[in-house]
Amino acid sequence: MNCELAHERIVLGAYGELPDEQVHELDRHIAACTDCSQEREQLQALRTLATAYPVTELDPNLVARSRMRLEEALDAIPPKRWYERLGQRMLNNFASLQAAPVAAVLLLIVGGGAGTLGGYEYAAAHAAHNGVGVTEAPLKPGVALALRPRSTLGPSFTLRAWTLRISRRPFTSGKGT
Repeated sequence: MNCELAHERIVLGAYGELPDEQVHELDRHIAACTDCSQEREQLQALRTLATAYPVTELDPNLVARSRMRLEEALDAIPPKRWYERLGQRMLNNFASLQAAPVAAVLLLIVGGGAGTLGGYEYAAAHAAHNGVGVTEAPLKPGVALALRPRSTLGPSFTLRAWTLRISRRPFTSGKGT
């Protein structure tokens, strides 16, 4: 008999489920094998400890009594207001969402924000290029700026915009160089 088969039979023998002819064969193997005899002693020690502390049987009505007490406690809780229920329902719905729809919504929000910012930057650059707005930019030497108001909608309107003219004449500071 090999040790693997003996380990299986030791467990069966400890619980009294091993036939008599296999009990004698197991006893001969245990007498010759120290590992198997150690395992048998450990299993017997475990069984004696288990019998020393018996498991108490629970009351059959324990579950029913516990359920009744729980229902009474839940009934004693005051009902939530409508906005608390709405908030809880919204949180539950957000929690039940899968990752893919949440990621898609976040991408749409980020894309919309980036598009809005990019559109604003483009409009500001386009307006500066067409002379509607003036931005601060470093000038090259020899480039002079002249700002003058001009009417954009005709003489009857008081709305004015600034025109930017760039000339290639050298810039003079007015000191007469």
